[in-house]
Amino acid sequence: MPQVKFEAWINENDQNDPGHMTMLDMQTGHHIEFTMGATPNGFSVTVTNVMTNLPYTANSRNLILSQRSVDQNWDSQVSKQRGGMMRFTGVCSYVVDVTDQEYGYLRAQAAIRLAVGEYNFLREAQVARPLASRCLSLLEELAKSRGQRLVTGKAIEALEDFERQNVVTGKQMVDWS
Repeated sequence: MPQVKFEAWINENDQNDPGHMTMLDMQTGHHIEFTMGATPNGFSVTVTNVMTNLPYTANSRNLILSQRSVDQNWDSQVSKQRGGMMRFTGVCSYVVDVTDQEYGYLRAQAAIRLAVGEYNFLREAQVARPLASRCLSLLEELAKSRGQRLVTGKAIEALEDFERQNVVTGKQMVDWS
């Protein structure tokens, strides 16, 4: 049975940091990571944020898909900086058994997102911690394919909610703060 590992990268020094999520495809040994491009594409939408009830404007940006080895992903995440400090202070990961059909679906969703080249900025505009909506898309897709819905929030909150609804193995927490 195929397995994937979801990793929630955590910043305990900044309670407003939504964290980040990567997925390790354990069959290929590559981490799949979605991030957004730095420059807006010129299209935006303003909606009411459902968590804060305040207007929020999201700008369209390119979606970047990175595939890295385990070591390359680790080096990339621990070297990220925000405000002159390390972005992440820890990571929590869960291994998930997926069916062959779910595995194919996750790989297809990654390919579709790469081909379209845009993140779902409308979804981004509607959540309290907008950065969480892009990198979580594969976890959200797996939950949706299982008829589940995850909480909206930080990467770690979504991962813990997924754990409550599913059997996960290989739970690991690394804290270097």
